[in-house]
Amino acid sequence: MNKKSTLLPILLFASIGLFAQTLVGTLPTNKNAILEEFNGVRCGPCVGGHATVAQILATYPERVFVIGMHPVNSSLTAPYAGSPDLRRAWTNAFYTEPYYSPGLGRSMPSGHINRKVFGTARKLSSGQWSSSAASMLSIPSPVNVGISSQYNDVTQMLNVTVEMYFTSTVVDPSALTVVLTESEIVAEQYNGSVNYIHKHVFREALSSNQWGDAVAGTTNAGDLRTMTFSFLNAGGQYNMNNSKIVAYLSNANDLEVYTGMEVDAKGGFTSAPAVSSSGKDLNVNIYPNPVKDNLLVDISVLKNKNVELSIYDILGNIVHNESALSLTAGANTRSININKIGLGEGLYLVRVSDGKNMITKRIQVSN
Repeated sequence: MNKKSTLLPILLFASIGLFAQTLVGTLPTNKNAILEEFNGVRCGPCVGGHATVAQILATYPERVFVIGMHPVNSSLTAPYAGSPDLRRAWTNAFYTEPYYSPGLGRSMPSGHINRKVFGTARKLSSGQWSSSAASMLSIPSPVNVGISSQYNDVTQMLNVTVEMYFTSTVVDPSALTVVLTESEIVAEQYNGSVNYIHKHVFREALSSNQWGDAVAGTTNAGDLRTMTFSFLNAGGQYNMNNSKIVAYLSNANDLEVYTGMEVDAKGGFTSAPAVSSSGKDLNVNIYPNPVKDNLLVDISVLKNKNVELSIYDILGNIVHNESALSLTAGANTRSININKIGLGEGLYLVRVSDGKNMITKRIQVSN
């Protein structure tokens, strides 16, 4: 396993301003569900568990995120000859009986939903995953999580930024876990096939600590925290086109997960929704996306007004600005020549504001 290159998390104490947050919304939302799934290649019932995962993801798209763990401390995870080794020692701590299922023993397929203790244990059979995940999705979250991820094919460096906006005060200490998962891995699976396709497989932890990196300072309603991570994919051992970044925030005392989010490892980005709830006054659509030459920005307004259109890179630098666009009531289209304004390949944010409403959209420039 490649030794990870993880930068010390950078914690920014930021007030909400023009570019105080771009990846995460400020309006209260419900929790997302994180399924830490335990499965092995020598586990016959695990194929049924994989089918259950697929059904849950189809039922709750972009609300449930999966980390397929193959711990070393199980005989069911030992690879077949000629197949890649999906095991990772980092997952062992989650599969130890004192944490996983006190007094109940270990089994596969099984897993945790937001690490919540249901009854007396975190351990859930695959038949309990769907209902337990659904129960999480109706609970208000005290925090919103947003992620950006960029991968450089030349340097093989992965850089990840995570924003956490607290919509209510959290008194207990918090910890952020950031992991890399990979799908479309071919490995023999008992009760499957020699060329079985494995998905959502845990590959690396980008966060430094086993139970998540500490979010420093008090976390009151309205606070924003930003942490950054990096990972060197030496030798291109992981296919970043098939990989995801999952980031989730937990209570550092009882380890229960508040919420989390997932993005593509190679060019993944979440963007904050409109700050104002009265989005009918201002609507924005952008296309094509990805864009190579001309970006079209459709802006609809209810009455004549001036708006500001800005483009930011992922570090928050303004790379293009039109401060006084005069619009007439109805639909308006602005064409921006990407090459003319000098945007290189990568991810950017397009922000339109009329002084009351502000809408942010993400774009990917592909030269």
